[in-house]
Amino acid sequence: MHRRISTLMRSPSSGPSSSRISEYDEDDQSTLTPVGGNPGKGEEKETLPIPSLKVKRVDNYYSRWSKAWKYRNTSAKVAVETFSVLSSGSNDQWKDYSFVVVRTIPRNYIAEEPTFRIVIKSEYILKACKEVIESWPGVSWNSDPLELDPQIFITYHQQFLDYQRALEEKKRNELETHLLTSIKLLNNTISSDYRTTLATLKRLTKHGEITYEVLHGILVPRTLFVVECAVTGLPRLLQLSYYQKTCIGSKWMYQLVFESVDLVDRTMSNTVGVGKVQTVVYLPSFRGAVPITSLNAYPLKFHPDEAGLREAILKRGKKWHDLMGVHHKEYDGLAALKCENRVVKHNVRSRIMIDRSTFHRLNPNYNFPQPVPPKAEVVDTTNPRFNQYVDALGNYVEAPELLQATGADVVRLVNYRLGPEALSRPKPGPFRPSRAGPDTILGPGL
Repeated sequence: MHRRISTLMRSPSSGPSSSRISEYDEDDQSTLTPVGGNPGKGEEKETLPIPSLKVKRVDNYYSRWSKAWKYRNTSAKVAVETFSVLSSGSNDQWKDYSFVVVRTIPRNYIAEEPTFRIVIKSEYILKACKEVIESWPGVSWNSDPLELDPQIFITYHQQFLDYQRALEEKKRNELETHLLTSIKLLNNTISSDYRTTLATLKRLTKHGEITYEVLHGILVPRTLFVVECAVTGLPRLLQLSYYQKTCIGSKWMYQLVFESVDLVDRTMSNTVGVGKVQTVVYLPSFRGAVPITSLNAYPLKFHPDEAGLREAILKRGKKWHDLMGVHHKEYDGLAALKCENRVVKHNVRSRIMIDRSTFHRLNPNYNFPQPVPPKAEVVDTTNPRFNQYVDALGNYVEAPELLQATGADVVRLVNYRLGPEALSRPKPGPFRPSRAGPDTILGPGL
């Protein structure tokens, strides 16, 4: 016979730990049965709200009746993203075509003329464009769809013809055969659709003339252009990087961005080296036909003495290279200094110091040429091909004629490319050269 005795260990007023009942049996086996809550868990855990899995689409529109902005349910037929019919994939309606000529008719078709663009669909034409055009501002060869302005193909029309001729003259594999047939189709289409423009361009350039309407036909990137020096009036050679049509002061003009060889500052090592810089030239609009050589910048092939100009600029480039660093010379000629947006010229007849680093230190706010982004390409002057590189990019400076006996030339002396800017410091007001001694740097206040 079992006997069970329940004993209340402590009174309820003694706290939570007293809410226990001890049970004893005669077999000396005891169990503890909880009557109250566990310590520290007096409050139950709060339940989280169930997330809403609904999406509502509304139109925010202006009600003319109530004259206030209101909301209404969006129709299920409305697509948030509109897909282009020219994109690749299952939605491409013209995937079987080599390229598509799209004519966009404006809303006000009476006052505005339609525009055209060429959408590349063939991978063979895409490959040809990469090799001939290489790069163009605002154009990515990974775009889908790839849309190009027809003016690009007019500018590179001769290059595409040369590309086709090179394929025809070589022994071709299957890939090059398909490439040749595709590029023939492109060239024939451009020649047919723009036959008047191409004929006008050919007729005018044959006589060394051009009009503003077909000016883009001679602005071929990566070719040499002749640009007149602002100080001496002598020609320089720059390489065209790209061009674009822009509007400045309600006047349309072409903006030409050139690359050239020059001295650039290496901020990391605090030194100066040879690299590439950018130069911007504008071609404003004009009426009628004008001589190509009268433009602010024109292709080198239209110069009357191309070979002689190359030789003269190559000699000046070598002399410019010899004057790099610090030199003490006697000079009689014209010096120039950029002051804000103008060029200040003055005659100098004295001994001078050619020292670009000192001038840069004394004039930290002087407008030096900007390196080609993102980084300047450094030219190895010890390379035996340096002279060819200089001849190709041709941003050469008129080096001063050093006076062995008598005589003087108008030269571009005080310029950031040559380095003898220590002749003067940019100050407001007219410049008055001082008569310095043989061992001083000519300039006001020195």
